[in-house]
Amino acid sequence: MVVHQLLGSKYSKVYPWMSGEKHGHKIPKGGSKNFGERYIPSMDKQAPWYENVRFKLITPEELPDISSFKRTGRFTVIVFDDLAGKLLATQLKIVPFFRSGRHEGISSIYITQRFYEIHPNIRGNLKYISLHYGCGTLDSIKRILKDTHDDYESLAKKIYEVIKKHFVVIDIRRPSDDPLSIRFRWDKLLKDWQNS
Repeated sequence: MVVHQLLGSKYSKVYPWMSGEKHGHKIPKGGSKNFGERYIPSMDKQAPWYENVRFKLITPEELPDISSFKRTGRFTVIVFDDLAGKLLATQLKIVPFFRSGRHEGISSIYITQRFYEIHPNIRGNLKYISLHYGCGTLDSIKRILKDTHDDYESLAKKIYEVIKKHFVVIDIRRPSDDPLSIRFRWDKLLKDWQNS
């Protein structure tokens, strides 16, 4: 999902290279946590689907200070996976990536099971919220929407039904009356969803 959001329409051409399917080897699943670094190869850097992206998995303890990231012409995407239950020291270490990472060419993604367990400084600097099946109860969805939408009761009910089949993206940078402020799948307006 994260890779699809980053690459958009390039995903179908680039994914086979990332997964190793083009060279007959696969990224290990489960056993090993260290995937090393993987580059998306391209014979032609001018190809419209080429991206200069590197994937690297590190533990929260190995996370360097944000000041160690230098602008090299390559953008950095950091995915923080379910760190809400970690120590406060770990939470405070990642806050700068959400507060000022964009100034250093860093985009940060935070994946969690419970939205309100995210540190408030991180929550306050989010641009998107993506809700998936099993993300919580109707009340938890209402609580998320309450801060940004006046008609959150009816929206929460609709989102609760939609996430049974699709995921929903809430763009909190957009005004609540903008039809693109809440979408399902990648680009479908929530108002266009029909319960089928």
